[in-house]
Amino acid sequence: LELGCGTAAIGLFLLEATLPYVYTGIELSKPLFDNLEPKIKDRVIHADKIEAALAKVPDQSQDAIIVNHVLEHLSDPTVTLGLLRGKLKPNGLLFLEVPNEQWKKALIKIRNQLKRDGNEWFPGHINFFTLKSLRRFLTNENWEILDSRKLTAGNYPQMVKKMLGGESAFQANRLAQITLQFLRAT
Repeated sequence: LELGCGTAAIGLFLLEATLPYVYTGIELSKPLFDNLEPKIKDRVIHADKIEAALAKVPDQSQDAIIVNHVLEHLSDPTVTLGLLRGKLKPNGLLFLEVPNEQWKKALIKIRNQLKRDGNEWFPGHINFFTLKSLRRFLTNENWEILDSRKLTAGNYPQMVKKMLGGESAFQANRLAQITLQFLRAT
C-alpha cells in the first residue's frame, strides 16, 4: 500500500517487472489521479480524505505500507499513522520518508539570494522533521524503528540544482556550486 502515490511509479515498476506483489495506491489529488497511466489506475484509490480512502483497504491486509513525503502534509499524522497501523498485517512494515529540515533554512536563504523571484518551495508542508524529531515522534507513537538513515540534500544534486534556480542558474553561479559541495560534505 502506498499512501500519496502520485504517479504510482512504484506500482508501475512492480507491474512492468511482473513481480509477485499486489500494489494498491492512494492518491487524494484529483489531477494526479486523473493523469495516472490506465494500466495502473485501477490499482489506485482516489478519495477526498485519507480516512475515506483507507476505509476501502481491509484491516490487517498489508505486508508493507509506503509513506513517502506525505507525513509533512498531514494535519494530524498521529491519526493517519494509527489508521495505517490497522491496515498492516502482524509484523508488517512501514516505510516512511520525510524531508530533513536540518538544512532547509540555510537552503532557503541561499536560494533567495540566487533566485529572488522564486515561488514557495515547500507548498503544503505543515509538519517539519529532523531525524531526531521523527525518531522521537515514532517512538512516542509506539512504532518500532528497525532502520533509519539520514540523507543530506547533497545526495540529490538534481534536486539541489532545481532548488537553487535550475541547471543554467546553477552553472552560472559559483555560490550555488559551492553550496552543493558544502551539502555533499555535511
